[in-house]
Amino acid sequence: MSTRSTYVRVFNDLTDHPAWIDLAPEHVGVWVLALGYCSRNRTDGMFPAGAVRRWGGTDEQVGQLVAAGRLHTPGHECEACPEVPAGSLYVHDYLEHQRSREQIEEVSRKRAEAGRAGGKARHGQAPDLQGKQVAKQAASNGEQTSSPATPNTDTDTDTKKDTAAAAADFEQWWTDYPRKEGKAAAAKAYTKAHRQVGAEALANGLQASLTLWRAERRERQYLPHPTTWLNQGRWADEHPTLEATGNQPARPTITANQCDGTECPGVRHEWTDSRNRFLCMGVDA
Repeated sequence: MSTRSTYVRVFNDLTDHPAWIDLAPEHVGVWVLALGYCSRNRTDGMFPAGAVRRWGGTDEQVGQLVAAGRLHTPGHECEACPEVPAGSLYVHDYLEHQRSREQIEEVSRKRAEAGRAGGKARHGQAPDLQGKQVAKQAASNGEQTSSPATPNTDTDTDTKKDTAAAAADFEQWWTDYPRKEGKAAAAKAYTKAHRQVGAEALANGLQASLTLWRAERRERQYLPHPTTWLNQGRWADEHPTLEATGNQPARPTITANQCDGTECPGVRHEWTDSRNRFLCMGVDA
């Protein structure tokens, strides 16, 4: 297997998924080939529309996949997926289920390292013995040296502390995020973002997004997936003020366990699918 080869994920209940009921096996084939192209070329879900014809697909099949929400064209309305440039198509929710460019490159790097280590072992010098051999040679020459194989325990401890802190901060962030889907993938994306900008930036960014979504009265199904929000760096988005948008939400009277999310002292709210209201989970009304 070459360093560019990897796997894509396809659910085993694909034929029972509502989005695929009206699609034929050839549509599945085009979609899987699109997954393979994006993974092999590390495009994070974007691919040229003309590639479909090279795979033996047709414009009609693409149109049906777009109508079913499996592929996106320029100008699509899916909030969870990025904009699509002219002449391209995008696999819906690609990063929710497939490896990103960075993850694939990390796999390739590890394979390359394993290959080099195997080559050294075949030539009679196992990599884990190299440090001992260097130290032994230095000792015979009357020199003092430290083995490069000795682990840096301070660095290892710091890494474990950072990982533990990220895990704890993620649980609070996950509690506040209104669309709770794909927790395991979101936790990985959060840990990566946590190393980049820290917990405070992620928490403040989420609060800014929540304020905007409440002002827009956006329903839960139209919110970005947690992993998408993190992978796209949405914590750094600049949102217009409510006054600037002229879209200030009305503030209905708080009723039993319901509020509009603006004046309630509770800190946790779940979105309702009807009446554009919030179900307060933080306090008893």
